[in-house]
Amino acid sequence: MAGRGDRLDSWKEISAYLERTPRTCQKWEVLHGLPIHRFEETPKARVYAFKAELDDWLERILRETEPREAPGAPAAPRPTLESLAPIPDTPAISRSAVANKAYWAGRMAIERFIMTRHPAELAVAVGLFEKVRDEDPGSPLASLGLGDAYRWDYSFRGMNPERLKKMALSYSRACELAPDSAEANVGVGWSRYFPGDFDGACESFVRADKIEPHDAVVDLEIGEFLLGLGHLDRAVRRFTRVLDDPKAGSRALWLRAIGCEWTGEYEAALVDVKKALLREPTSAYLRCMQARLLIHTGDLAEAEAELSVAAALARGGGDVAFNRALIWAARGDREAAEDALARPARATVLRHYIETMVYASLGDLDETVDLIESTIETGFSRLVSNTYPYLYLANQRNRFYDRLRPMPRFAEILSRQRRRRQEESARLGDL
Repeated sequence: MAGRGDRLDSWKEISAYLERTPRTCQKWEVLHGLPIHRFEETPKARVYAFKAELDDWLERILRETEPREAPGAPAAPRPTLESLAPIPDTPAISRSAVANKAYWAGRMAIERFIMTRHPAELAVAVGLFEKVRDEDPGSPLASLGLGDAYRWDYSFRGMNPERLKKMALSYSRACELAPDSAEANVGVGWSRYFPGDFDGACESFVRADKIEPHDAVVDLEIGEFLLGLGHLDRAVRRFTRVLDDPKAGSRALWLRAIGCEWTGEYEAALVDVKKALLREPTSAYLRCMQARLLIHTGDLAEAEAELSVAAALARGGGDVAFNRALIWAARGDREAAEDALARPARATVLRHYIETMVYASLGDLDETVDLIESTIETGFSRLVSNTYPYLYLANQRNRFYDRLRPMPRFAEILSRQRRRRQEESARLGDL
């Protein structure tokens, strides 16, 4: 039997726990069987729920829906050693030709995952880096690659504690083998970041920056660290430094675009996304980002066209529906917007931001502020990022939040996040 400490006694508590608005949770009950109990069987009866039941429901519903994110799309094949052709212009990382081929193929698999979010790519990467380790047991890059694969799995696919443990062990092994490697120290930084050790993570990233002060990969990783902390301006500066470096690939472009989007530099973000799409034209993620930026600049028709392309590429991917909710909200169509948000999906920072933008623009102000407040308090432990940072909330060009700005509660949140930014900035130093 669940105990009282496991019980949530109102829609407000339930929605805070699930990190959604009450309206979305109510839709989930009707459409997807969210396990809600009532003290009496009447429409206005008080509701309650148990955390364990909600957790079990969410895992079950995600197992049922996530495999259909791309129906008909072939699973990423596990390459055989014979199928691994040498990748041009890549340096040798081992005396073993097999280890060389497997390592760079593993890196390519991770890059494909970042753009497609196809989980099979991470399984391929893990298998390839394990092959590197078997062929060359003393290679720190084998452990570093494994750490990176487990890191992306942990941060994008449900924060599995076992993945976090494997990530930390892999990065620790890489650092033991190569203590003066900038990338190994970056890995240790991520091992400290995810459990919430801000100062320890900062120490590791600073050390990496001193070892390789002009390395594109290190700059990219530090930029992502700063983006996760919510220091968007610092992150954008890091990404800008490496835009023309081939080692940064298209990631620097679309990561800078995120920073620009969240601070209201929509036109600059669009330029970066268009350039990234020239390199990754089949990325549904980038198509959604471009659509969102078009929504912010008022071009709803073109945004719809981009989301149609994204839908064809993603074959029903959840982020397409979430971004469509912004179009419906911009047009004032509550029913269509709520239906678009009602698809169960793993919580991400982006989906949170979209949900609060939708409901703020539709006039559900108190519910929106409740969700912003609760997500700031719990967001890092469940979303591996500091949510709703000061620069994001202070963006005056985000018209979806216009109705929130006169609210004293919103002003207080903004003030608290400003103080937090100032305190963290002092601790970050020159990073």
